[in-house]
Amino acid sequence: MIGGSLVERSNHTLSNVSSLISSGTITIKPSGDIDDYFTFSTASDIPTITATGAASLGIGSDITLGANKIKFTHTTLLGDASYFKLQNPAEDDYRALYCHSIFLSTSTAAINFQAQAAALHTGGADGYYAKFNALDSGSVWAEVARWMSAADPYFQIGRDDTGVAVNAVTDMLVLQAGAGANNESAGFGLGLSIKLGNAASEVEERASIDVTLATATNGAEDANMIFNLMDGGAAPSAILTLTGADKSASFASYVSLTEMAAPGAGAANTARVYALEGAGDALTDLCAVFQDGTVDVFAQEATEPDSPIFQFPDNTCLGLTMRKPDRKTIQFVATFPDGRDFVMREIRYPTERW
Repeated sequence: MIGGSLVERSNHTLSNVSSLISSGTITIKPSGDIDDYFTFSTASDIPTITATGAASLGIGSDITLGANKIKFTHTTLLGDASYFKLQNPAEDDYRALYCHSIFLSTSTAAINFQAQAAALHTGGADGYYAKFNALDSGSVWAEVARWMSAADPYFQIGRDDTGVAVNAVTDMLVLQAGAGANNESAGFGLGLSIKLGNAASEVEERASIDVTLATATNGAEDANMIFNLMDGGAAPSAILTLTGADKSASFASYVSLTEMAAPGAGAANTARVYALEGAGDALTDLCAVFQDGTVDVFAQEATEPDSPIFQFPDNTCLGLTMRKPDRKTIQFVATFPDGRDFVMREIRYPTERW
């Protein structure tokens, strides 16, 4: 630079030059390109390199910054031995990162939340959702869960894709419990706790489902499933226990059946017990229907005030008669001294039997 003018030379090398000093900007136009070149300037005590004319400034090799930072107008980019950070210029807050994908390269890699109550958010409007995807058979990514923004936001577990079997059960949610290298024993189990608030805004466990080992012997395990509910403010206790060893169900209290239409026979080797409105009255009959369609009315409501069972005294002698009102029905009838009848039991067959 002589007298502020550009001196052009070809096939010349500058050596042993320690400083280039100019009262204005310095331009360097390599490769004979006079339209796209470097401009060096200093403004507000910040030295600046600008690609003039070109769309961007190209870097053809690695850049080593050491412990230094890259500062943008609103963001500071810095890294150390443990972290890569996006912060505001004052470096007392953090910036958002927008990207397509984040890959964790090792089995020990993790996403860590460095503050209590940190969160993962969906988009900013109802209908936005985020998905958890897992690789299906090594070929496609299948959604296994999502959380959804809505009037009542929710978390959804499950799949709806072509990889799901259409004629078999697909496990959508797997709960696992184990003791590692320790051997589990009878009583070991897994629980699902349900907590609800109350009129005092106190959130407590109101219900739970427990699955426990009754027998822990390898190859001979028996499991129980226990349904617990809160009653009267007391801690949830068992109301229904399903026992794997004998395939039984045990209730802590009574079973209520609501009147329904006769359901008809079930599958082979089954019986259905149900409550039915009795024929000709508004009373409830307790019935069982067997696999062949036979209906046994084994208990009947008898609450009519004028029923003879209420009107006659203790130790009244009755007559007992078996009646067949039709070719498919048998009744066992008690006859009172005044001639009135009370059906004690009734069996209805699906087809004519005599």
